[in-house]
This record gives sequence, C-alpha cells and structure tokens, in this order.
Amino acid sequence: MAYKKILVIDDNDDYTALIKLVLEAETDWQIATASSGKEAIVLANYIQPDAILLDIVMPDLNGLDVYRLLKSSLTTYFIPIIFMTAMVPFAEILELQITESVKIVTKPMNIDQLQSLISEEMRNCSYLYN
Repeated sequence: MAYKKILVIDDNDDYTALIKLVLEAETDWQIATASSGKEAIVLANYIQPDAILLDIVMPDLNGLDVYRLLKSSLTTYFIPIIFMTAMVPFAEILELQITESVKIVTKPMNIDQLQSLISEEMRNCSYLYN
C-alpha cells in the first residue's frame, strides 16, 4: 500500500512541527514540511504530494503566489491545495476572489476536521486520475 504524502507549508516552524506530529500519529500519511514559498515549490515538484496545506501569509512568496506557481505547472497542477490562515476576514475575501473550488481552514484548526478535509480533497482529486 502506497502511503499518502502531505506537504505542509508555513513559515511558523513550531506550527508545521505540531501538524506533522499530530497527523503522522493519527494517520498513515507521510508529512513533509516547508517553511518558505520557494522551498515549497521545489519540494512539491520533487515529492509530488497527494495534498498540500498552504499558509497564506509568508515572507518570501505568499500563499497566493505559491498557489499560482503550482497551478501553472503540469507536474503540480492536480495536487489539491488547502489554504490555512489565522485571518478569518481575509479568508472570506480570498474565497470570493479565487474562481476555483479551493478550501480554506482557519487557525487554530480542529485536527479531526482537518484530517477529514484532507482525505476528502485527496478522494476528489483521485477521480481525475481514474
């Protein structure tokens, strides 16, 4: 059985470490982390994750820039991306601005809901491949 790979992208290393610890303890997923947008682009192309959790506010490339770069490449286009943000009003504006069907979760997250959302997004994406 192939393990699912999840890439968590956030400039807060403590936060990514916590998400990695909890998701790996509760699932059979392999969790990789990136702390910058530039690192995320390289890592996403290299490991080809099954899903990405992406912080919106980051210093070098923000989440929207990373999203656009990943969706402009054939190798990463079909990877489901879930945005994370602590800024609820910004999340509402972002949801209206992006025409595609993206998911946004607010920090702090309920880990059970996050796990369900990731699973749902991977399931939905798998229909594209089959």
